[in-house]
Amino acid sequence: MAKKIALLIGVSEYGEGIPSLSAALNDVEAMQRVLQNPKLGGFEQIEQLLNPDALAMRTAIEKLFKEAGKDDLVLFFFSGHGITNDEGHLYLTTRNTVKNYFKSTSVDANFIQQESKNCYAKRQVLILDACYSGAFAEGWRLKSIGLDLKQQLGAEGRVVLTSSSATQKSFEQEGSTLSLYTQYLVEGIETGAADKDNSGYIFIHELHDYAKAKVLEVKPNMTPSIIVDKEGFHIIIANAPKSSEAEYRKFVEQYAQKGEIASLAIQILKKKQEYLGLTNEKAKEIEDEVLEPFRRRVANLESYKEEFAKEVERQYPLDQNTYKMLKDYQQDVLGLRNEDVVPIELEITSVKETEYQKQVQIQKQREKEEYANNLRRYEQEFTQEVQKKYPLDEYARNRLKQFYQSLGLRNEHIKRVEEIVLDSIEEAEKLLQQQEAERLQKQRKQEVAKRRKREQKTTQISTNPTQETDDLSSDEDVDYKCLRDLLKAGNWKEADEETLAVMLKAAGKEEKGRLDIQSINNFPCIDLCTIDELWVKYSHGRFGFSVQNRIWESVGGNTNANYKTWCKFGDVVGWRKGFLVKEWITYDNYIFDVTANTGHLPSIGSLDVWEGFQIGLMGMWVEIKSLGSMGYWWNERMSGWGAWGEGTVGSAIAGYSSLMSRFVSCNM
Repeated sequence: MAKKIALLIGVSEYGEGIPSLSAALNDVEAMQRVLQNPKLGGFEQIEQLLNPDALAMRTAIEKLFKEAGKDDLVLFFFSGHGITNDEGHLYLTTRNTVKNYFKSTSVDANFIQQESKNCYAKRQVLILDACYSGAFAEGWRLKSIGLDLKQQLGAEGRVVLTSSSATQKSFEQEGSTLSLYTQYLVEGIETGAADKDNSGYIFIHELHDYAKAKVLEVKPNMTPSIIVDKEGFHIIIANAPKSSEAEYRKFVEQYAQKGEIASLAIQILKKKQEYLGLTNEKAKEIEDEVLEPFRRRVANLESYKEEFAKEVERQYPLDQNTYKMLKDYQQDVLGLRNEDVVPIELEITSVKETEYQKQVQIQKQREKEEYANNLRRYEQEFTQEVQKKYPLDEYARNRLKQFYQSLGLRNEHIKRVEEIVLDSIEEAEKLLQQQEAERLQKQRKQEVAKRRKREQKTTQISTNPTQETDDLSSDEDVDYKCLRDLLKAGNWKEADEETLAVMLKAAGKEEKGRLDIQSINNFPCIDLCTIDELWVKYSHGRFGFSVQNRIWESVGGNTNANYKTWCKFGDVVGWRKGFLVKEWITYDNYIFDVTANTGHLPSIGSLDVWEGFQIGLMGMWVEIKSLGSMGYWWNERMSGWGAWGEGTVGSAIAGYSSLMSRFVSCNM
């Protein structure tokens, strides 16, 4: 006659180097309770083996499989530590297993597999609630379980349930007497919740699916597995109890979502409770049991969040040792996966990361400024040596090398600085030779321009001495009628835009759209005077270059004007505004009517139309008129060091200063 026989082994005590387990013996007691219950498991013969040594454990396992008959249902259950060797092979520990010699003092998984294969019983269930128990699959013939499960009862086959994968630990629970996996195996049988198809029977695969789902809710990093040989998933492990409590539990399982029960579901469950005749207390107890796994997972997430926040507050960024401890706490204690904690870590570190990156940028900026200062110091030192004697002798070269090495300067930057200094000296010599020739040429051009203008004015007056006329003279055939008409009509903004257009045309820079120093120094005097006279005339002396020049000179403006001078000028003409802190206004905020400050228009001086000079390949910039006084700054775009003159402010000062100088020279 067919029998149901079981061997339940629990090991809580171990030898040196292996920690004890508090739940193992309780797991055995709980499994025996549900398996021995005639209304549930109905097992006739159950043997307990608590804290055995290796010999006693092997003997009991051999006896279980050897004495089982062909029609018997054999169940083997183990709760304790599992250890794998370097090849990933599993050993089940015993009372006398020690860490350093675990192979000789534990039970090899191969022994259990071999005894199982030699057993006559056609129905076998092996349950391993141990770390790395998934390694038991080694050498086991696996078969897919994605088949039709509604087969006749009592099918043949072997099935192995494992609490973890081949690389995972199983977990004991704080405040619980049972290990996590065994708790839900027992719960699935005792409450009937594992009977998913409501057949009245609990198949082994249903029991595993129920326990696995609950375990994953609590600790997602722990993955129970099922190992199937032949048709083992059809084995019936227990009867499903028929009771109001079991029926109500199934409804709660159906409606529970992510640890909560929706308000609509609560109303439905209330009716189910009344129909099944359950008290409020009993219904609440069942609901709490169903929701408990997810709530425990939430508690684990909160625990990780608390510990992670403490470590981040103590130290950020986290060092490697702290990060490893947090990962061990996450995976080995709380059973959480990386994807579970990533949102928590991002939430906590987002503010810290912003602050950290800000400090990093500040430090980088300080280092750049310090490097720039050191580069300036070397440039000054090199310039002094070159002025004393050139070419440099070996002694001077060695001294300079020691100096820039002490400053931490890179060779490629030293090379560029020296090239620029030497080029500047050479350029200065050429400049001195050219300046005299340019001065004479400039003087001749001014005399010719003045003479031509006087002749043109005389001709216009003689042609129609009674009619008021505008001088629209141009050396570059520029038509100033549009500018005159706009100014005459009081269309100040359009006139301002037209002024830039005609100046670009007169300077031959229409295509480029920018004015460089050379084009300003060579700007045709006739055209510059024509533009100014039109502005002065139609603004009744309020606007124009001549008006701006008087203001420019009054604030100390000259060819060597600095930013302070530029700010004073901007304050007077209304290009800078503010009460306590003044700022440069944008073009949209300019005042294009006669209520504006004297000299407010034309706005060519404040626009970004000035172009500087570039010398060399590293982005080193220098104003020719101020050789030897370069101000270096880091040029991010060119990954090199640059000098004042590239930026909008530096170019505007240099450009407008040259424009005013040109206006003065044209009217001498």
